Amino acid sequence: MMKRIILFALAVVMLTVSLASCASSLPEERKAENAEKKAESVKQETVLKEKRDPTGFSAGFARVEINPRSSVGMAGYGNTEFRRSTRSEGDLTVSCTAVSDGENTALLFSVDVIGLSEKNCENIYKQVEKELGIKSEYVVINATHCHSAPDVASTSDDSIANYLRIFYPAVLQAAKDAVADLDRCEMKIGRASTTQLNYVRRCFKADGSFIADCVINLSKAPVVRHETDADTQMQLLMFDRANGKDILLMNWQCHVTAASGREKTVLSPDFVGALRKKVEKEANVHFAYHQGAAGNIEPNSYIESEPDNRDYNNHGAKIAEVALEALDHMETVPSGKVRAVKKTVTCAHDLDVSAYDLSQAQQITDLKNANKFDQAKTLCIEYGYNSPYHASAVVARSKRTETKTEMEISALSIGDIGFAVAPYEMFDTNGMQIKEKSPCKMTFVCAYSCGRYGYIPSSIAWEVGGYEVDTCKFVKGTGEMLVDEFTGLLTQLQEKT
Repeated sequence: MMKRIILFALAVVMLTVSLASCASSLPEERKAENAEKKAESVKQETVLKEKRDPTGFSAGFARVEINPRSSVGMAGYGNTEFRRSTRSEGDLTVSCTAVSDGENTALLFSVDVIGLSEKNCENIYKQVEKELGIKSEYVVINATHCHSAPDVASTSDDSIANYLRIFYPAVLQAAKDAVADLDRCEMKIGRASTTQLNYVRRCFKADGSFIADCVINLSKAPVVRHETDADTQMQLLMFDRANGKDILLMNWQCHVTAASGREKTVLSPDFVGALRKKVEKEANVHFAYHQGAAGNIEPNSYIESEPDNRDYNNHGAKIAEVALEALDHMETVPSGKVRAVKKTVTCAHDLDVSAYDLSQAQQITDLKNANKFDQAKTLCIEYGYNSPYHASAVVARSKRTETKTEMEISALSIGDIGFAVAPYEMFDTNGMQIKEKSPCKMTFVCAYSCGRYGYIPSSIAWEVGGYEVDTCKFVKGTGEMLVDEFTGLLTQLQEKT
């Protein structure tokens, strides 16, 4: 028995020695191959951590939901006192892209609301500077101009006051999370055409009469021509990141009104929600929509179907398809420095009401404010006003004592990419002028940003008037004056690079 145990132990020892001998006798080429693989792995890891830009250029992204917890007053289409939310279709959100050159950090917000007041923005600026040390000129708060969202600019609605207790912390959290997500990256840009997806809503019939109704169903209107050609250029800016998911920003111009044509009490991100969902799923990126100069532009879904059947999800998917195709043709551009500048511009008011009977205008305004729109419209026809909004704008003009507004505008540049930050509803004609005159390789025209001064139409629109002209409190030519101001700011930023 003992002999068997000894023999077994000897066999185990001999087997172990044999295996060790085999291991030590691996061919030299196998050892070299393993060493090469290890070196390549280390090299790839180093490239990943230090990817592409040794200056520390980086971008981060975050999105936070901003859905109301109860019924709220909604913006768009008149008096929010009589338009309250009843249900929701999809999440309203705030997206934030942080971009840093290692010295300066910019925050680019995209918020699912119709617009933010100067007071809204000041509250955000103060919190961002307090918590993150980022000054207001480096903060772009762009609204998607969604007509199916809470009216965050309202100062007389208790439901909005309660909603803002959710809204402001969500915006700040998005900023914090985006900064925390900063990751080294390089930039890419792309462009695409959207000729079948948006149109200028101001148009003319065969008899030469002008159609200014912003909610007209063009499929039934005998339209001969639109006032101008729409800006159908989609612009894309990609932050190709080392470790995190890439970030894609879109700058396009179209009123976000497709969903609210169906039922005006439903909260919804409109076509932007469907656009965002499809792009993120199919391209595996973070995505944010930045609204452009859309003051006179509507979605083509207004042409394709009746108001109660407009498929805003399908419209968003069509826009996404254009963007996804453009991703195959992106151009890499240098990152450069992050710079920003602000300027206060004097905009003169139009105070002339000599052509109007103010008692008639007040009569119509009172009916509008009481939500008696049918009666108000009947009087508009009788008294010669374009709409109840026209009459109320005349009343407001007659009571205005200030002769001017000191408007704060700003511009931002990321290397050779510019951002014109406009706190009003810009017409596409003026938006195209900014892009054409800008010294930047690509310029995002971000209207509806950092303020809410209403429509400022182009001079072309002033020739025939209409809703946008009627409700503008500024003089003709203000739009073109601001184009020159933005061109100057963008030039100033590029001269520093």
